[in-house]
Amino acid sequence: MTAARLRDYAARYDDDYGYESRLVAARREVTLARLRALRPARVVEVGCGRDPLLPYARARGELARWVIVEPTDAFARVAARALDDRSALVRGCLQDVVLRVIDALGGAADLVVMDSLLHELPDPAAILDAARRCLAPQGWIHVNVPNANSLHRRLARAMGLIDDVRAMSARNVALAQSRVYDLDALLDELRGAGFAPVATGGHTVKPFTHAQMERVTEALGPGVLEGLAALGHEMPELAAEIHVDARRVD
Repeated sequence: MTAARLRDYAARYDDDYGYESRLVAARREVTLARLRALRPARVVEVGCGRDPLLPYARARGELARWVIVEPTDAFARVAARALDDRSALVRGCLQDVVLRVIDALGGAADLVVMDSLLHELPDPAAILDAARRCLAPQGWIHVNVPNANSLHRRLARAMGLIDDVRAMSARNVALAQSRVYDLDALLDELRGAGFAPVATGGHTVKPFTHAQMERVTEALGPGVLEGLAALGHEMPELAAEIHVDARRVD
């Protein structure tokens, strides 16, 4: 991405952060669960947004060496405030800073976290290749993206608002996002980049748009959102976001 596009994305993301914060929290719980299960010694967090994973991992007792890779000025400032003596910030796009990341980690990574990022990029294969080069043999990648087959996209199609669940929504266009993945497409992307998918899942059933979901929260309260987040684990095919854990193939 160009610097201008990165600045524009950060501004638009902040403007649209209302209900998105709920998805960030649910997404974070999924990723923290993977950290607990994998116990990596070295972690790369690619693209931290306005709410880095690092401090939440530390609060849960995760002691891994940690590098946040962030090209956007506004988000990098947030990341810098989250750092401790076992972590570092590397500025730039991952495909341009692989050697710097490995150096900052003190070795190859055991886990690369790529939450809500891949669909944003014009060339996802390039960043997946970079993630693979950061990883130790048999290292893991955790990828999370919006789900083309989510309930709210299926509802939009049923209402005649879109012709195809993979169509770009107004929010996708506003944030200059490049694509919408279904699970099969995401698995194909990872396999093509040299990863073997091991586990898949989803979180949060989201019946309506972000703006409409904010009104649902006001009308029905947070308990409904907590229930919808849990339903996404039970019904990943309808979830707002899907995730894949995959291992580097050597």
